[in-house]
Amino acid sequence: MRDHKLLLLLALVLITALEFSEGQGCDDNEHFVECVNPCNTCRLRAVNCDIICEEGCDCLPGHLRDDEGLCVPSEFCAASPAKYESIEEIVEDKRRRKCRWKYRRECRRCRKKCSKKGMIGVYQHKKCICKN
Repeated sequence: MRDHKLLLLLALVLITALEFSEGQGCDDNEHFVECVNPCNTCRLRAVNCDIICEEGCDCLPGHLRDDEGLCVPSEFCAASPAKYESIEEIVEDKRRRKCRWKYRRECRRCRKKCSKKGMIGVYQHKKCICKN
């Protein structure tokens, strides 16, 4: 009887853990972490930056986030990362990625809406902004 209770408890813990991990909503090649690494992208891989200690989805080891926000194997990134002209560009890039993690659906809708106009969509302050 004791073994049955232990087995039942173990099954319950496993089911709860699976539901919790699935509830995080991470995409392919991503996993949920407590502290997201904002430099885990093709563009920022050569930039030293601090980890944002905020929960979210980050790329699996050996993967980097591409310009579309998808985690791809690092060998799929261009040979050399993009050079930024200013710190503002890095901050803007971080904002875009944070948007993708926290407001994934809204960001995707915004990008699609703006791309139809030939622009880049950025979801900021709960608004879709189209930029050239």
